[in-house]
Amino acid sequence: VPSADSATADESLEMTVLTVFGDSVLKLQKEAPVEVLQRLVNCLDRCASRTGSLPIQTVGLLPLHCSRFSLGCLQMMFSLCSCILKTSSYPAVSETSKVSISILTKRCEVILGQFLADENDLGILQNR
Repeated sequence: VPSADSATADESLEMTVLTVFGDSVLKLQKEAPVEVLQRLVNCLDRCASRTGSLPIQTVGLLPLHCSRFSLGCLQMMFSLCSCILKTSSYPAVSETSKVSISILTKRCEVILGQFLADENDLGILQNR
């Protein structure tokens, strides 16, 4: 079992990497090919979904920082959806924003579908 200091340091490092990745790499890029952006945002999406793919009974067994990191990744995806580039005379929606909206919409569909499935399972279990 890692010490409290070690867990705090790990969580701090994870959040720093997430912030640099989102704010300094994805938000500031202007010329990356769409395929590269899709791969990078998909990586962020996989991190956001890592706790969502587990059975509901096991999520509570994970260290708390895992859930916080997944939530941070999801929040970063929301943030990326509002990326605006300052062009010569008017702002434009960045390609990162366009890619992020598409991937975030799919993530929301999965989250809501899982919520519905979990609710249905709990309803069935409560009626037994």
